[in-house]
Amino acid sequence: MARTYAKIGHTGRATKLAVVTGAALLIAAALAGPPAHAATGDDIPPTVIILDASGSMIRETSPGVTRMDVAKQATIATLEALPQSAEVGLLVFGTGTGNSDAERASGCQDVKTLSSLQPMNLDSLRASVNGVIQSGFTPIGPALGIAMSMLPPGQPGNIVLISDGVDTCAPPTSCEVAADLHRENPLVSINVVAFGVDQDEEAQQQMTCIGGVGGGTAVTASNPDELFARLKAATLNDTTVLSARGFHGVQLGMTFSEVRSNVDDVRIVESTVRDGVRIIVIDCGWGTVELHDDRVYAITPTDETTVTAERFGPGSSRASLEATYGAPVASDDDVPGTAIYRAQRGSAVGYRVTYDPTTDTVRTIVVCRCIIGSSSVVDAGLWQVDFDGIGPLTLGMTESEAAAAAPDLTQIRDGEWEIPQIGLSAVFHDGTLWSIFVSRAPSSFGESISGAFLPNARGIRLGNLSGDLGAVFPGGMYRSYAVAGSTQYLVADRSGHLITFTAQGSSISTDGSMDDTMANSMARLELTDISVEDASRTLSSVVHDEIFG
Repeated sequence: MARTYAKIGHTGRATKLAVVTGAALLIAAALAGPPAHAATGDDIPPTVIILDASGSMIRETSPGVTRMDVAKQATIATLEALPQSAEVGLLVFGTGTGNSDAERASGCQDVKTLSSLQPMNLDSLRASVNGVIQSGFTPIGPALGIAMSMLPPGQPGNIVLISDGVDTCAPPTSCEVAADLHRENPLVSINVVAFGVDQDEEAQQQMTCIGGVGGGTAVTASNPDELFARLKAATLNDTTVLSARGFHGVQLGMTFSEVRSNVDDVRIVESTVRDGVRIIVIDCGWGTVELHDDRVYAITPTDETTVTAERFGPGSSRASLEATYGAPVASDDDVPGTAIYRAQRGSAVGYRVTYDPTTDTVRTIVVCRCIIGSSSVVDAGLWQVDFDGIGPLTLGMTESEAAAAAPDLTQIRDGEWEIPQIGLSAVFHDGTLWSIFVSRAPSSFGESISGAFLPNARGIRLGNLSGDLGAVFPGGMYRSYAVAGSTQYLVADRSGHLITFTAQGSSISTDGSMDDTMANSMARLELTDISVEDASRTLSSVVHDEIFG
């Protein structure tokens, strides 16, 4: 059943356009791409693609070429890359009205079905996409609701949104809608490809949140090459390709026990200690997984024809990789012809690529958490909060390692460091990093920092309302402190690492359970702080048992 959402909101705002190289590069990338992964219709869950055709898509990416032109070509090229047996639906919004205030009511209902969910008719889809004309509002939330209604209930599915701006039809926000829909069917992933939002913090924050709470991913594209590659990766949604998340169900950052629960048969082939780091290499049949201190660090496929999510692999040219991933961020001096590319802007995940020196084409690709060295506070809005740490700072680091990873980190007293520009504090215990704390208010007690410039946790940012925490980090517990006037949501992983979200405002239980009362109350409160800590080292046994069981 399709859902109906309120359609009240603010007018769209202009976003600064990133300079791009023109639609011709898109076609060149498609023609010069890597060997195609042998996808079949069975590899791809039923998928609904949502195309933004709001008025902002008229902006030019290069002389005479609009964002809409590039988005159309990328959508068509992606459809052409799918197997013909794939079930695909196609929605577009923003084509039926202008974007004046008088047209808001109808514009926020303006979602059109170009194709119902069915095996692809490529010629019909191509004609429908080419006929789209941008003009109106940006009803992202309603479009997500209609897309979900098109997918089989209770079964796996994929929603892919291509957009360049902010939902102009909230409330509810598109992030709230995405969280609600994912709770309705957790087997559906909502993936976002944000185009041309490099200088638009509000759009970046919203798109990141949609992907995070929707159980999918949120990636950005600044030019036609990136748009085509990222859109194709989001649409294929294939675990048999290397992605920034991992490979074959094994994700970077997993513990050894989590890998074993996701792989039928594993065999330890190496266990050593290097520079104080315990390194374990396990054979999973389809490849090897390298763990550093019980966290997946790198994944190497056995099949040398394996490609990345963007479909780069053996035989791809160095130029084609760098058109999408940018210049290498590092090289491996011990292995000539090896370069490391950042999987996504601001990510600590990289692709370690070896090249054939005679042809400058790819030989092998490994995905790893191998982006080391400095990370500027300028990129803090791209830093991720997870159970291992925040951005470049990882629990267990020594002070010297942390200072090298985040050069803006300054020591204020023994065992305590901070980055005042983003309200970040780091506490070391027994020589290693124990906890990391981020607050909207900098330590100098200046003006509150915009959440768009601070780290995010699966799309949840400081300043957001906290109602989506249970959907994004399930299994946590609530606590309320009347004296302090705050409510917290605590969630932990199996190794004892704890993430705590804090919102201002306390909750008093009335009817129903305390957790339900606080969850409902916290949903209306604004997040002010996030912390990550190694709770197994500091919590009392009573508290530890309460959280970890």
